[in-house]
Amino acid sequence: MSSPDGARPSDTAVRLRGLFDACVELGPAAREAYLRAQRLPARLRTQLDALLAADATGDGVLGM
Repeated sequence: MSSPDGARPSDTAVRLRGLFDACVELGPAAREAYLRAQRLPARLRTQLDALLAADATGDGVLGM
């Protein structure tokens, strides 16, 4: 996977995208259970929560 400018995304970005993809279609209870099981570092969980919240509001932040 690479970005449009050809740079390789960081391991964190790749992990964040994978987590987002896994969570985006889950309901609230299933999502929370999944994320608890992942035992994510607080910073990564905060980033993921922000992405999921932006997606839920339809801001288009992710360009999707």
